[in-house]
Amino acid sequence: MNQTVSLLPGEASFDKACGIFSTKGGFNKLIRTVQYALKLASHYQAEQKGAVEAKNKRILNDFVETEEERKTHKNKSAKLISDIESSIERAEVSKQRRRVLRQMAGFDRFISKADTLAGVISEARYVNRLFELIETFQGLLWARKHTDPIDMLLDIIKGLSMVAYYPLEYAYWAKGYKLTDAPWIDVDEFSRWSCQAWAIYILADMIHDIYRLTRKRSAAETRVYLMRWITNLCDMVLAIHWSIKNSTLLNKGQVGLYGTIGSVAGIIGLFSK
Repeated sequence: MNQTVSLLPGEASFDKACGIFSTKGGFNKLIRTVQYALKLASHYQAEQKGAVEAKNKRILNDFVETEEERKTHKNKSAKLISDIESSIERAEVSKQRRRVLRQMAGFDRFISKADTLAGVISEARYVNRLFELIETFQGLLWARKHTDPIDMLLDIIKGLSMVAYYPLEYAYWAKGYKLTDAPWIDVDEFSRWSCQAWAIYILADMIHDIYRLTRKRSAAETRVYLMRWITNLCDMVLAIHWSIKNSTLLNKGQVGLYGTIGSVAGIIGLFSK
């Protein structure tokens, strides 16, 4: 006879989290959150390093007696006293300089490790998307089964945008890793085109969510769509930024911020279901 095991409140939440993050979509949102949070932290540490460097600019430079200071030495006695004071100051400056340099080296180590780990996660997500084109074709087939013509149209637009997105991404990824020497593949251009296709998908998905909300929805479903909208808004900013040649729309920290907010909203949406 089967027995139902009762879970404690904390255990139930942990069980739900395990169930969510063990799925492909949930795991992708989790590692994406880590990736963008690392970018954000790396940018913050770089700014902190710059602030420390600016604050201690004099200490970081070697202490050199200026011409004006030399002119103030009226006699040998004053010069001797000045030399002693200068030696004491040099020792103190040297001590402070070593402390500041150690602090800046700590910033550099963190930035290097954060950027490396973020890069590894980014590559893992590329590999994870290698076979998603098959799912896209499957989604296009399912889109034909909609009885609502607007649902069908928007799903087809999203599907076709991904049919363009994935081959472009595969091409510039392969060229970047020198898996192909095809001269017609321009890594930068293909990357921008793929992001433009992604932007089309995001826009269609946002319109689709609005259309879905026109139907009667529960409070839980409304929260899910709200989180999806936040995610899509953040992703749209990133897609526009990466779609522009030599874009200065966002800096590294802002990319990390938008990516982190969008990813966290996506995870909250999963837990709201």
